Amino acid sequence: MKNLTREELFETLQEVEAHPELKEDLGCYVAKFVLEKDREALERLLVAGAPANSADPLDDYLRFLVHEYAVERTLRGAGILGIMELLLKHGADPNRVTDNNLRAYDYAVGYKDIVVLFEQYGADPMPREPV
Repeated sequence: MKNLTREELFETLQEVEAHPELKEDLGCYVAKFVLEKDREALERLLVAGAPANSADPLDDYLRFLVHEYAVERTLRGAGILGIMELLLKHGADPNRVTDNNLRAYDYAVGYKDIVVLFEQYGADPMPREPV
């Protein structure tokens, strides 16, 4: 994950518009802005072509956001749901299996808003067994 301010990111995205071959490097910035829950920066990245899924097969932005929702839903739940939907609209996989043979969907059981959202984007409602 590269440490970049949002202003530096916006400058980088302008460079990408002028030099589309730089698009393949955008994925390294997504995690930072998911962690910061910066919807505007994340949306600009995704629109510019950054991947909505982590390149690391054991990392899952949706699973991270499910945890954040559980912790912060009273104050920031709607914002976190909005970021999840943004990722899903740009191709995040709600059926992505990570460690323990589980998906973000499996961690979301008990949070109806998230379960409904994931199912709208193709999540398989069949629960998986952890290994």
